[in-house]
Amino acid sequence: MLLTVTEVITETHDTKTLRFGFSKDKRIDFIPGQFIMLAIPTEKDGKKTIVNRSYSVASSPTKDYLDLTIKEVPDGFTSKQLQNTEVGEEFEFSGPYGNFVFNEKKMQKIVLIGSGSGISALHSIIQYIQDKELDTRATLIYSNKTPDDIIYKKELLEMNDDMPNFNLFLTITRPEEMENFRQWTGHTGRIDTAFLQQCVKDIKIPYFFLCGSSDFVKSMQTLLLELKVNKEKIKKEVYG
Repeated sequence: MLLTVTEVITETHDTKTLRFGFSKDKRIDFIPGQFIMLAIPTEKDGKKTIVNRSYSVASSPTKDYLDLTIKEVPDGFTSKQLQNTEVGEEFEFSGPYGNFVFNEKKMQKIVLIGSGSGISALHSIIQYIQDKELDTRATLIYSNKTPDDIIYKKELLEMNDDMPNFNLFLTITRPEEMENFRQWTGHTGRIDTAFLQQCVKDIKIPYFFLCGSSDFVKSMQTLLLELKVNKEKIKKEVYG
């Protein structure tokens, strides 16, 4: 399916959201947490070609648009190219794909644990819960290097204020890189057992969604299994 970029939103210093508007005859139906394949026209070794990349849908299926939030990777050619996307450009989509999905009937309590751009799929789930006014209890534990790296920061803080069934916990892992360290009054350090238990009191009850780099997801799964969380209640999505 061919969709057109209707808006480009700057999220952070290295992350942008590409918004693709739906029309009556052009709409991708998906479940919160799924991803799509994006066909990216590019040039390699002087020849025009198409590169396919997978991206989690960052918006809820309740919206009349589809968001892809893309963080520039230092050695990532396509991520750098997509940062320069302009309104009006068209891209070919396929999908959706993936089993990293939220089941609103089965999952009454969920904990979303993400790092960096791993927030995309988790954001789709939270937005869906908000738009559908579900009773699902959702907790987001989100790790970033510095406050400037927090994607959707303003929106997440507003959700934390407006949604009685949503709790947000942020942590910063590289406070030494901040210009004004004293301005950050939140948690610092990587997500460990103590912080996890502080955020989630009844840790054996919720379903867990882990999204981030391979090392991050592995370490989070290890922590949860050590805390006797049922492996069947842990869903994983690895980036990169």
